[in-house]
Amino acid sequence: MLLAAALPTICGTAACSTTSPDLGLDRAVTATCPRSIAAPGELPASEAFTLPDGREVVPVGNVKARENMLLRGALVYRDGYRACRSVVIYAEERDAVLKGE
Repeated sequence: MLLAAALPTICGTAACSTTSPDLGLDRAVTATCPRSIAAPGELPASEAFTLPDGREVVPVGNVKARENMLLRGALVYRDGYRACRSVVIYAEERDAVLKGE
């Protein structure tokens, strides 16, 4: 019974609404946010080979190509999130779920 009395106090009207609050986002700015982020390319396959003494090695060129692709991917995704994709898409998807769309 105490929980029933405390619940309206804990869960205010804004926290219990069925739509996202107006976050003060400028629609002109959010319209320019990317809706998807494309990978910059395929990660090159690892080209390991075994030396006669049993050690497994990877050519330096292959290692650098893989590291560069991972770095390009990280930068692409970082830039997408910096361009507000995460906040805008989350708010739009949350509204759609709460509205039952």
